[in-house]
This record gives sequence, structure tokens and C-alpha cells, in this order.
Amino acid sequence: MPQIRLTILDPTIAREFDVPLGITIIGRELSINLPIPNPQVSRRHAQLISDGQICELVDLGSANGTFINDERLIPQAPRTLEDGMRLRFGP
Repeated sequence: MPQIRLTILDPTIAREFDVPLGITIIGRELSINLPIPNPQVSRRHAQLISDGQICELVDLGSANGTFINDERLIPQAPRTLEDGMRLRFGP
């Protein structure tokens, strides 16, 4: 089964992340799966949902938005990620 790999580029973090199966929460809190220590990222900002082949991104109603290729996601509406998409959490 292919591994889904996500590259996080943010003013405070730049790293590659292997997306595990199931749900991964992205946010500012240290207790979540993928913490991003940026004050413009909500405590529970977004989630990734992966079955190992398909990965979806869902904005959890964040204050500053979640963006794919500079398009703001509609909160609670899953978007399938594809290779080369640029993700941004916050403005």
C-alpha cells in the first residue's frame, strides 16, 4: 500500500509528515496529532482523513481558514488531496 506523505511549510515549521491511517488533527495544541506552533492556526484547525490511498482535508471551522492552492475551504466539507497541492493553515 503506498504511503501518503505531506510536506508542511509554515513560517514556524517545515517538515515532511507521513499521514497515518484514520484521522489526524492539525492545530496549535501540543496534545494533537500534528501541532503547528503558529498563533494564526486554531487549536483544532483541520483534520486529515486517510485510508492509505486517498487523503482528505477538512477545515474544522477555523477562524483564519484552511487553503488549498490559495482557495479557502468551506468548513466541514472534505476535499481530496492530490500530489502537488499547496496547503496553507491560516492567512
